[in-house]
Parts: sequence; structure tokens; C-alpha cells
Amino acid sequence: MGESANQLAADAFSTTSVLDASYGAQLAGELSAYAAADAVLAVSDKEADLINDFTGESGLAHTVRLIAELEQSTVPFRRRRGILTVGSFEHPPNGLAVKFLCHDILPRLDPKLLEEHPVSVVGAGLNDTVRGYARDLQHVRMTGWVPSVLPYLERSRITVVPLTYGAGTKGKVIEALMAGTPTVSTGIGVEGLALTDREHVLVADDAATFADAMSQLLTDAPLWRRLARYGRDHAESAHGRAQAAEAFLRVVDRVLSTEPKAGRLLEPAKDQYRNRLDYQYFHKVMTSLRAVVTNKVPHDATLAVITGREEWLLELGNRVVWRVPDPDDTATATGKTRGEVAVEDLEELRSRGAQFLVIPSRALWWLEHYSELKEYLDRQYHAVIFDTSTCAIYALEPPSAGEASGLESPTDRNPQIAALEPNPSASSEASPGSAVKLIAFYLPQFHPIPENDAWWEEGFTEWTNVVKARPQFPGHLQPHLPSDLGFYDLRSHEARQAQADLARAYGIHGFCYYHYWFGGKRLLERPFNDVLASGEPNLPFCLCWANEPWSRRWNGSSEDVLQAQTYSSEDDEAHMTFLLPALRDPRAITVEGKPMFLVYQARELPDPARTTALWRRMVADAGLDGIHLVAVETGWDAGWDATEVGFDAKVLFQPQFSMLRTLEKIPVSGKESLAVYDYDSACLPS
Repeated sequence: MGESANQLAADAFSTTSVLDASYGAQLAGELSAYAAADAVLAVSDKEADLINDFTGESGLAHTVRLIAELEQSTVPFRRRRGILTVGSFEHPPNGLAVKFLCHDILPRLDPKLLEEHPVSVVGAGLNDTVRGYARDLQHVRMTGWVPSVLPYLERSRITVVPLTYGAGTKGKVIEALMAGTPTVSTGIGVEGLALTDREHVLVADDAATFADAMSQLLTDAPLWRRLARYGRDHAESAHGRAQAAEAFLRVVDRVLSTEPKAGRLLEPAKDQYRNRLDYQYFHKVMTSLRAVVTNKVPHDATLAVITGREEWLLELGNRVVWRVPDPDDTATATGKTRGEVAVEDLEELRSRGAQFLVIPSRALWWLEHYSELKEYLDRQYHAVIFDTSTCAIYALEPPSAGEASGLESPTDRNPQIAALEPNPSASSEASPGSAVKLIAFYLPQFHPIPENDAWWEEGFTEWTNVVKARPQFPGHLQPHLPSDLGFYDLRSHEARQAQADLARAYGIHGFCYYHYWFGGKRLLERPFNDVLASGEPNLPFCLCWANEPWSRRWNGSSEDVLQAQTYSSEDDEAHMTFLLPALRDPRAITVEGKPMFLVYQARELPDPARTTALWRRMVADAGLDGIHLVAVETGWDAGWDATEVGFDAKVLFQPQFSMLRTLEKIPVSGKESLAVYDYDSACLPS
């Protein structure tokens, strides 16, 4: 038998722990602060009523609703796919909601419906416990944090809010309604929002009813459209900026028209105040800090942590964790600056085997006040991550051969350290004699442009095609929806930085950005324009000129051409003039000091020898040490050698589609015309 929301909520509180005096003191302090105020603002009528009841003062608390200003999605019912649930998993009720969804609700759905509409679990703080709830569920994608939830709201067919307990207005419900994405929720999920079941949302509190509501909303187009329309209308009328401003100003007018209350609150003791701040910081940051350390640092690494008074910051899993001493006392005794002492303390810990320095957000002031430490870290080491909301982590690279510590180096013990991020001082060099460096091709199609709006549909991006994919044979995982970064928009600096951070974490040396140039016209240029202009992300890069024409066929066929390609000597010169700033950039990937540039269809150049000679001459005239030209070799280029017409090297593009005719197809019952091949056989040489 499945559990109801009420049963799960009861289980959440049925622990052996009890509320202690400290909790009671904090609650009493909170209520006292309300009672001492001339007015209290709450985001829902229910919360305002609770405050008024607890304080015994009717009219003390007033409702000023949350503001949500989102454009309504233009994606219709028939093109929507997937089920979305959103929440910060640093908040325990959201984790329990996922458990209720995965263990009790989803098993009641038709598997074919789930196959067509997989579930995306989106939100920060997604830990192993929450991930484990979906361990055996093929169609649940644990996405975690994303730069923006809006692309999910725009393309998911429904959202679900299976909360079993927790107070307060749920912003995720308001956002879904504003986006025009119908919602199935428990009563707790819509608490305080004045929503009506079957008019604005579907409300269900037990697993069977919740599953039935999901099935109905996923398949009933008229119901879906009605809830989308009325839900949006309700959200606009209650949560617009003008309505919130009007409510806020009414409260201000009321307060100004009455006599202020006499001061009632005593100044808290210093220790009590600091303990309250520590408590708040712990609950706000610790879950995220542990998650970042888990994702960025090998599980057996030794850490040096700047903790201040917060000894709980040493609780970072099973890792060996050492506290970095406070430099104040030593600096006073030795006459050295605090920054100098901090550097010495760090080096002492490193010599003993510390491999990473962790600086929690609350201690980042060290880098401002101890300038010697900041300069030393920037000069000697590199940041694996620098996030002011959680922490900075520096990888402490091994001692040089001349140091006499005699200790095994950290990278000998943990080779992952070397792969976490390139050394900025030499990160762009990829000489033939060096260790292999991984470079990821970077497709900038994940943001809208006017041309695609006109050629395909308004708002078209590569995500449009991703979500349309369907399984073609048993075991074929489609649609293959994004995980860590979600449906990102490459116009966002945060999305591009998150991509770079993820790439570093998995040993990617740099990005090779596809570059679209058509006789001086550029397409999809904004992401790289921003990268070049801002200097961020600080990740090595090169460019690949994707020079085939654009058509309504994915393979660059000249039939039904949308954007033609042209070539000329004058265009070659204009093209290289445009490229020079990117080739000069300190992040540019080089081979033997020469910036690297790729051409996707080098065979299509009318006179590749002329083009490459002109480019080399222009690069030399610009003062660079040369240019390393690389041709991308596809299966259609068999028998043609780009290195004989001015190119330095070739990249073998996989899979080699022209070679598939030599492979045996994998038969699919009932789909004899479907060509399915083993990927490894298609890519690996025989």
C-alpha cells in the first residue's frame, strides 16, 4: 500500500530527537521580534493569520504576495514533453517530496506514459540520499542545480509538487502558473495561494489520486489548456508587481498613521547573537559546501580548511581535514604580517600532505585582508572553484623536485588533482610532445537567434530537437535530457561559467567553439563574442569554422539552402582579420606556441593551399609565432589528405558515417528499414 502525504509528514517528525531549550529560545525570540514591530509583512494570508494569532495582535501582520513576472510559454500541449518537479534540496520537505513521488506515485503510472514523459528533478543541493530515491527508476533524471528553471517550465508538459509537509507559500507553484505549465500538487503545496482544485490546478493528497491526476493532465488536452489559461490568469492577478506595490504601500501608510510602539526588545548578549548567526550560516551553507567538496575533491584527499570559530566546518565526510591556524597570535609574537604567517601555515600543512585548501564563504575575507596569502595562492596554485556563495577551493600542486620534503607528492597519491583544472600559466599549450589534452567541441546552437526564428519557429534552439527525440528500439534512451546544467541558455554568463567548471571537474582541457562565417556574415556568434569580450570563463579555447551551408537537412546538403556559403581571396583576408583577436587571446590553445584553428570542411575550399598560405602570412605580419591549421576529416574525405594542401594536422571526426556500409546492422523487430549500428564498432579501428 502506498503512503499518503499525511503519513509521510508524520514519519518525518517521528524521530527520537525532541525540541530543546535552544530551539525554544529561538522561537520565542522570533515571536518577540514580531510583537515588537509596528507591522510584519507575510507572503500569504495564512502566514499573516498565524503571526497575528501567536502574538495576540490582530492586524499586526499584512500580506504582500510574492512577485512572479514570467513570460507565458508559447510551446503548445502537443509539443510539450516531460514532468518537472523543482525545489531546493537543502530544505528537507523537498527531499521527502521526491521520496513520495518516486516510491509511491510513479509506480502507479503507466510505464509507457513515463517513457514518453520522463521526470526531471531540478534544484540545488541534490544529495545522494535524494538521488537514491530514484535508483531503480529508468525515467527519472536527477538534474540538480540549473542556471535557470525557465526552459524546463516552458517545455515540460506538467509540473508536480508532491510536498507532504512544510509551511509557507511555494514560489515554484507561482512560477509554473505564470509560465502556463499546469500543476498537480498536494494541499500543502498550494497552501496560502487561494487556488481552486480543477480550476487553477489539480490537488491530490494520496498517492493513487495524485498518480491519476498526473495521468489525466498529461493526456487530456482540453483540461491542460483550461488549467494553463486560468492558472496564468490567477497568478497574474495575485502576484504582479503592481499588486505587490499597492499592498506594500498600504502597510506603509498604516504604519505612518499610527504611533510607533515603545521599544520592547532587549539588546541580545553578544554570544547569543553570534550563536544565532552561526546557526543560520550552518543551515544555509553546510549542505552546499559538502556537495561542492564531494563534486570537486577526490574522496581520499587531505584538506586544509579555514574554519575560524566554526569547528563544524571540519566535518566534510570521511576526508582527512586539518584546520588552518588563525594567524593573529603568531603575527603578534613574531612581528610578521598576518598574511605572511598565513602563507607559512599553509605551506606547513601542504608539506605534511594537504592537497586542497578549502575557504568557506564566511572566511573569504582572508583573501582581502591577508594580501600576501591571496598573491601567493594566485601565483603558486589554481582555483578548482571560486563561488562566493559557498567556498573557494585551491588545488595545492606538488612540491618541486628541489624541495627536500621527501614526501610523496599529492598528484602521485591522487592523479585526479592534475585533471581538475589546467594550470593557467601553461593551460593553452598543447604541443605534440606533451601529455594528451582533451578538447570538447562546443555547439553554440543552444540559444535563440532571429534567423532560426524565421527558418524554423519562434524561440527555436537545439533543445527544440532534443526534446522531440523518441525511443526507436528497446533500450534506446530518448529523449536524452540534460542533467547537471539543465536546459541552459548560452546567452547567460552563469551558464557558460557552469559549463567551464563542469569541464574542469572532468579533466577537459578546453573548448573548441563552432564558428559560423558566411562571407562576413556570422550566425550564433553571441556566446563566443561574450567569452572573448569578458575574458570569462578562463578556460582554453580554439575555433572551428563550420563552413558547410545551412539547409533544412542536418548534413549540410545544398538542397533547400537557408544560408549559402561563398569563398574568395578577399573573404579569406577579411576572415583572418576578424579572427586575429581570438588568436591573440591568452586563453587560445596553441601547439608549439602557434594558436590552433580548425576548418570543418577543408575540402570545400576552392584553393586550400592559397587560403592557408594567405592566413599564415597575415598571422606572421600580425606578430604571432604562426598558426596551427587543422582540418576535420570525416568519412566523406577518405583518400584526400589536407596536410598536402597547407594544413598541419587532421582531426578524425567520429563516427565515420561513410564506413557504416562495411558494418553489419543490428536488426530491430518490426523496423526493418531502421539502420542501427554498434557505436564502438563504428568508431574504433578494426
